[in-house]
Amino acid sequence: WLSCFKNITNLRICDTWIDRFDLDLADFKHLSKIEIEISFVDYLQVPSRDLKEVRELYLSLKGDVTPFMSRFPNVEKVTLNNIYPFQFIRTHPDLTELIISTPHQNIPHKTNFDLNFEFTPHLKYLYIMECGINNISSDFFELKEVEIINLSNNKLYSLPETISALPSLKKLILDGNPLKEIPLSLLECPILEMISIKNTFINVEPLFEKLLKLN
Repeated sequence: WLSCFKNITNLRICDTWIDRFDLDLADFKHLSKIEIEISFVDYLQVPSRDLKEVRELYLSLKGDVTPFMSRFPNVEKVTLNNIYPFQFIRTHPDLTELIISTPHQNIPHKTNFDLNFEFTPHLKYLYIMECGINNISSDFFELKEVEIINLSNNKLYSLPETISALPSLKKLILDGNPLKEIPLSLLECPILEMISIKNTFINVEPLFEKLLKLN
């Protein structure tokens, strides 16, 4: 019966109770967007070939999707919900948007957050929300084209001074982190338009003083 749908370009699979995903997506020759939303899955079939046409991928399920993700080498936009570990993007050099939202209580104690950003030179929009991260790795600063960074509702207590070295950064969202301060050098980012620090412990007075001096 699947032969009736071989020419579709968008595929969405949503089933709360499915425990096996044994559909070979390689049978669909023209897919450009895939959405898979399953609350729990024991088995996720890896496509039998690379799906080079797919540009957008949304996955919401519990489990390791690294082998599955490797079959989408040209994907540009990835949204992951409830997924770990996060070790896949080294195979996606065309990635421009990455959204990860995984409630930290659902993440194993020793989750590896090494995303290897040096493999995503064209990333423009980065959202890592509710993942329980408490530090920023050094390769984070390889993101020379990133314009928006959303790190809201994590466990960040500080930011490195080198975050100001992101030349294309326009918006930085840090809401809901236990931050007490941010590097004043951030205010010197050449095209920074907005810093959001709602529900943090940051004293804004030093920021205003710095802004007055810059002006």
